[in-house]
Amino acid sequence: MLLALLLFGGLLLGSELLSGWFAYDEGTLGQSAERVLGGEVPHRDFDEIYTGLLTYIHAAVFAVFGPGLVVMRLALFVASMAWLWTMYRIVLRFAPPLGAGLVALAAFTWSVPNYTAAMPSWYILFVATFGALALVRWHETGAHRWIVIAGAAGGVAFLFKLSGIFFLLGGGLALLAAGPVGVADTSTDVERLADGHAGSRITGALFAGLLVAMVFVLARVAGGGDRETLRHVLPTALVALAIAARLVIPRAGNVVHWRAMIARIGSFAIGALVPIAIFFLFYAVIGGFGAMVDGVFITPFRRLAFAALRPPVVASLVFAVPMMALLWLSSVEGMRRWIIPCAAAVIFGSVLVFSRGDAGFYQLGWFSAWGLLFFIAIEAARQLGIRARGASAVVDDTQHGAAISLACVAIGMSLIEYPYAAPIYTLYALPLTLLAVAALVRATRRGTVVFQLMIAVFFLVFGWLRIVPGTVQSLGRAYMKPNVVALELPRGGLRIHPYEAIAYERLIPFVTEVAAGRTIWAGPDSPEVYFLSALPNRTRTIFDFLDPAAAMTAELVPRLDALGVSVIVLKLQPPFSAAPTAAAVAALRRVFPNERAMPGFLVLWR
Repeated sequence: MLLALLLFGGLLLGSELLSGWFAYDEGTLGQSAERVLGGEVPHRDFDEIYTGLLTYIHAAVFAVFGPGLVVMRLALFVASMAWLWTMYRIVLRFAPPLGAGLVALAAFTWSVPNYTAAMPSWYILFVATFGALALVRWHETGAHRWIVIAGAAGGVAFLFKLSGIFFLLGGGLALLAAGPVGVADTSTDVERLADGHAGSRITGALFAGLLVAMVFVLARVAGGGDRETLRHVLPTALVALAIAARLVIPRAGNVVHWRAMIARIGSFAIGALVPIAIFFLFYAVIGGFGAMVDGVFITPFRRLAFAALRPPVVASLVFAVPMMALLWLSSVEGMRRWIIPCAAAVIFGSVLVFSRGDAGFYQLGWFSAWGLLFFIAIEAARQLGIRARGASAVVDDTQHGAAISLACVAIGMSLIEYPYAAPIYTLYALPLTLLAVAALVRATRRGTVVFQLMIAVFFLVFGWLRIVPGTVQSLGRAYMKPNVVALELPRGGLRIHPYEAIAYERLIPFVTEVAAGRTIWAGPDSPEVYFLSALPNRTRTIFDFLDPAAAMTAELVPRLDALGVSVIVLKLQPPFSAAPTAAAVAALRRVFPNERAMPGFLVLWR
């Protein structure tokens, strides 16, 4: 099953590996890696927009295979195959090989093949999934080394991008939600008497208050709108409040529970701090600590004014209700044994068939996946309530605890959608949600095997037929088959929209010829021009909107003169920064009298 899974997943990803791009994403990744290859250090020498680990990985790959857009995607392919194996190993704890393979492949289909740029968010997902596997192994063995490994995974996720902290949040919730794992309750009678002691209650109340405060902070950060509250706050709030209620309820063995919880949180924190401490020490030694702190913790929040997108409207959740209702069916008897599966099969088949040309049917399929986050939040909170009351609705308590941990991790990772809730950001977290759904359904014996297979097959086939073949731009709205051609440039090789291919195939050779080894300046927000032309960027800036000093004002010409710039590549409609004003263009023309208009660009030189 594993071999078949890797073969099918490899063929699926391989068929899409070179398709699609956002020029600025590819340019950012490529230019940053090339600058590291030339001896520069992220943050200290240029404005790295992520934490920096991925830049070093890409630089290492460039050192072996040479710079190119395709090279970065080949590295992503290898990492994706290892991640697919990790997902299979997780689901195998809850389902037989065939079911585990279907779920893992369905989760894979709703992920990397849809946008194959080697973005740090994919690597965060990979590392977070490995951390989730470590937490599952801890539930199975009780060995604290697995908690340390899970924490280290969170630290590494942070080194890819600040969003890696969302795994640390989810992992922390998972450890707070767990009871004693791998050890029996050995508390003495004296310890049991302490269960009702005021100190135990006060400690529990303090922890509960801390969790509730975390939810309020999250609500404040999310902006407080109904959409943000629903998507970014409610799932975390449900689980956090269920954990808080459990912490303040006195029960036998409470002292042992608190000791165990503190020990595992400490182990998790130690694991996370080791890679982060090494990273901080590295920057302290090379003299770039201040620039790193600004680049990692301050600069990302400047994007809120330029690159923010609200989640879908609250009413979108209606599309997900039928799927959640089907998942909550624990048993079906009498005539419903035939009526409900047949009705579900008709609905699933209709969505698969009509979603090709009908946006409503497409969105029914899309939002049924989008809404799974609320299913795992409600179900995990419900199961925590069952545990708090001392009831047991499951046969395998280890499996039950592992399923709740997966749900907590998935809920934490869902926050990666903030503040830019584009559909592709949903896919950066959705695979973990699908794994958590499978784990909760299997561990709590929700639904029949027939329903489980039907749902897994539906998500697999819908993703395969309607999500993967579509475009990133139409993702979540309607099925739209892409129109792509190869980008015929030495560092190209990707298949992109014909208009963009023509534009860059005309622009890059011309800029290279005009520059003739001289210094160029490309902007605003044009990192791809530097990388595709193999001409260096003499400024610190990758994206102009993140660098206030790089704004196109009257001071731009003196700055360019100081850099010895001879050629300007002006992007007329930048993705984030303000478009060049007529006054700015006129000022540049006075100093750079020669010009050539290109699709989307204006080239000026002297």
